[in-house]
Amino acid sequence: MQRSDSAFLAVKLIGGIYMLWLGVQAIRHRHDLAAALDAREALIIFGAVLPRFVKRSAGHVQEQMLLLSLVSFGTALISDSLWAVAASTVRSWFAGNPRRLAAVGGAGGLAMIGVGVSVAVTGRRD
Repeated sequence: MQRSDSAFLAVKLIGGIYMLWLGVQAIRHRHDLAAALDAREALIIFGAVLPRFVKRSAGHVQEQMLLLSLVSFGTALISDSLWAVAASTVRSWFAGNPRRLAAVGGAGGLAMIGVGVSVAVTGRRD
């Protein structure tokens, strides 16, 4: 076995075990999902993502960042608004029954366990 093969196997197994752990944690804490629905946090990623798309040699870096931010914001506003309308309908249905809400948490945990197992047992096709 070559060194790259053993390194790939190690990363694959560690990733699979981590996904299994995440899945078990999601199942264990599936009743905490109701509290997560009340969270009002946002992530600001413009500073991390947009600079990769700026062409410094063209100059006007600030204007490029502003334009990219506005395009991103506009696209997100339209897309997120549509998703919000759909999600609020589904959320109301799930939040109306604690058993349904717990089932969502459990299903998410099972999905993560499935991904973890598939990562751990599938091979590399080079």
